[in-house]
Amino acid sequence: MTDINPGQLLGELQNAAMIEPNAFTQLGQFIQPQQQEEELPLYLRILVGISAFIASLCFIGFLSVSKIISFNSEAGLIFWGLIFVGGAFFLAKTSGNKDNTVKHSFLIQSSRYGRG
Repeated sequence: MTDINPGQLLGELQNAAMIEPNAFTQLGQFIQPQQQEEELPLYLRILVGISAFIASLCFIGFLSVSKIISFNSEAGLIFWGLIFVGGAFFLAKTSGNKDNTVKHSFLIQSSRYGRG
């Protein structure tokens, strides 16, 4: 799949005579602001990181209470850790997240916690 910006798309549509020449500027003025994506503010990314940490603690607590994971077995912990890491990589690859939001958020949070 190729990356195409709104100007290129409108140019191709105009070359193919699919839009009228006078509609080109109107469509461009409408599409350009719609395509701009704003980055989440830092405080929201920090709150998302904290809530993800709390959610992971709750999930680990649930797995422990329901006896799915036993913290007495090192082999079992390694097995489940590999399963969860593999699942995370699978979800990251299939999510279609092309702008590296997860990677960016992780690096920002790591830099914040690394200074503390």
